[in-house]
Amino acid sequence: MNGVLDLRRLRVVQEIAQSGSFSAAAQRLNFSPSAVSQQVAALERQLDLVLFERGGTGVRLTEAGVRLVAHADLLLAQASEAEAELAALARAHAGRLHLGSFPTATSAFAARAAQRFRERHPGVDLVVQDGEPFESVARLVAGSVDLALVFAFENWPAARAYDGTLIESKIELDELPLLDDPFVLLLSANDELAGLEVVELERLAGRRVSARAPWSHDFELLCRRVGFQPRLDDSHQTSDFLAYQGFVAASGGLTLIPRLAVDVLRPGLAIRPLSPSLSRRVSIIRRAHRPVATSATTALVAIVRDVVDEQRASPQRLGSAD
Repeated sequence: MNGVLDLRRLRVVQEIAQSGSFSAAAQRLNFSPSAVSQQVAALERQLDLVLFERGGTGVRLTEAGVRLVAHADLLLAQASEAEAELAALARAHAGRLHLGSFPTATSAFAARAAQRFRERHPGVDLVVQDGEPFESVARLVAGSVDLALVFAFENWPAARAYDGTLIESKIELDELPLLDDPFVLLLSANDELAGLEVVELERLAGRRVSARAPWSHDFELLCRRVGFQPRLDDSHQTSDFLAYQGFVAASGGLTLIPRLAVDVLRPGLAIRPLSPSLSRRVSIIRRAHRPVATSATTALVAIVRDVVDEQRASPQRLGSAD
C-alpha cells in the first residue's frame, strides 16, 4: 500500500456498502456516479486490492472490502468526534454556548433558564435553537450544539424522526433525565367525558382521536395493552399544540396533549388526566465522556435543573418528578 488512507474515499466506500450500489451512494453523497467509481478505483489501486465485486443486481464487498469498511466506520466516527470536540472547544474559547431545545420545553422552563444563565454569565453568548428532538440529536452528533433538551417515549427514542428514520451515530450520548411530562385528554367542555375527574382509557374505545407521530405510536400500544384498538385520525398534521386546540374547538373531537403544552386553554375546551397515562421523558442530552466539558455547559445544566425543580410544584406547568 502506498500513501495514507483518504477519509473522503473511505466515506465513499462506507456509503456504497450501506446503500448497496454505486449510484445510490452517489445520490447520498451528492456526487456523480463516475466520481464515485473514480474514488473507488483510486483506492483499489492504492491498496492493490479489489474492494467490490460488481454484478447485475448491485455490488458486494470482497473480504478486503469488509475489513476496510470495519476500519472506515471506526476512523470516520473518530474523525467526526474530533471535529465536534474542536468545534466545541472553539466555541468555548469564543465564549459561545449552543443549546438545542423544543418549543414546549422552551416555553415552560428553558427560556427562563436561558435568561438566568445570561444574567449570571454575561461573558458567554448563549444561543437557543428550537427544533424537533431528532433534529437536536443530529445537531449534537454533528457538533453544532453543545447540549440538547429532548423528549422520548418508551418505544420512540429522541433520535427517531417522525417518518420512522433513526438518526445514526456511533458517538455515545449521555442522558440526564429532568421530568416526566404526562399527556392529558383535550376535549370539548360539553363532551360527556369532561364531567369525569379522570378518564379511564377504555372510555376512548370507539371514539376517534386526532393523533400524530411520535406519541400516537406509544398511545396505540398503550390502548392495545388495556384491550382495545384505538381509532386514530391523522388528518390533522401539525406539531403546534395550539393548532390542535383549534381543531378540537371546531370539531368537538378528541386529542392528547402534553401537560407542558397546556399553558393557555381556549374557552370551551377542557383537559382531563387519563388512566393509565401516556408520558414522555424530558431530558438533557450531551456527548458522553465530554472531553470539552466547559464550566459554561456545567453551569447551564445546573440552572436548567434548578428551574425545573422550582416549577415542579406547579401542576399547570410541569409533569411528575422522576
